[in-house]
Amino acid sequence: MLEAKQKIKTLEMMLLEREEEREILLINKTGDSSHHRIWLEKQSAKMIALQEQVDEYKRRDEVCERKWTSLIQDCDQARAEANHLRAQLNKQR
Repeated sequence: MLEAKQKIKTLEMMLLEREEEREILLINKTGDSSHHRIWLEKQSAKMIALQEQVDEYKRRDEVCERKWTSLIQDCDQARAEANHLRAQLNKQR
């Protein structure tokens, strides 16, 4: 009998705790919607900033890729010219 009363008391305390949690959630959900709005705005701002960073990195990557391609072409042209001049020099000897 004593165990049953203790169990009931424990269950009642658990119910009260759950009820308090429910009340807090309801207050946060309906009573303080500005908190949720502010949180969403902050998250949106962070996502926009991250997207801008990604876009900037993509732009820089494209610029680097174009420069790299141009440097490789210049190098190939210089190598071809050096080979041509070397061949002319060898003919003159």
